[in-house]
Amino acid sequence: MDTTNPPTTTKPTDPKPPRPPVSQITPSLYLGDKWGGNSIKLLEENRITAIVALEPNKGAIWCRPHFRAYFPPSQRMFLACLDNSTQDMLVHLEGICDFIDRQLDAEVGGPPLESECEGYAALFDEKELEKLKKIEDESWTRGGTPRVLVHCEKGYSRSPMVLIAYLMRKRREGLEKVVQDVKGKRKMKQNPNFMEQLRVWESVEYEIWEKGDEGGEKMPKKAYAEYLRGRKERLDELGLTGDEPNGVQW
Repeated sequence: MDTTNPPTTTKPTDPKPPRPPVSQITPSLYLGDKWGGNSIKLLEENRITAIVALEPNKGAIWCRPHFRAYFPPSQRMFLACLDNSTQDMLVHLEGICDFIDRQLDAEVGGPPLESECEGYAALFDEKELEKLKKIEDESWTRGGTPRVLVHCEKGYSRSPMVLIAYLMRKRREGLEKVVQDVKGKRKMKQNPNFMEQLRVWESVEYEIWEKGDEGGEKMPKKAYAEYLRGRKERLDELGLTGDEPNGVQW
């Protein structure tokens, strides 16, 4: 037996830790995936007071009385959108940013009581009522700092794009600085289409429209108009019209 070169053993590498369903980016802003946005337990643990969901379709939880009472219409926004090469997020960013601003400026009370669930009380079954009673009995309430969760399906493309756009506008900071800040808190996958739009967002100083000649109808600023032309070319190549279902829902 050859003993001059004994066989070596390799230590198995530890698997990469899974991406958490919810990550805190700032004291008031969170990023997450579909699981984080659909888990009442996680939402309660993180004391989330408002939600922005970015998915092709609403999850079943949006129809559940407990969820709809816990997050009334004024505290939830759903944007039907895709993670692809043609999705125009810029046209929605102002509305989303304004929504987040309103949430962070709002006074937050405790979780809804059964008596406060107007329009939904008759829909609660025993399990749903138990959930509400459990929340009432918890030692904490949602009072204090408002907290907004922005989530998509996997939590690494659409939701980071939107949160980065919000922080750019709020802080008046450049794209690269904000990207690095967010990446330091949660891993993200940079969709080239969304990164292009964030560069446009920076170029137009967080406002994609301008007034037409003599105060006419609003028109896209130059950088946004150039993006739209490039997008149309991609749509034509794919045989799409750009009218596929999307948009903000409540």
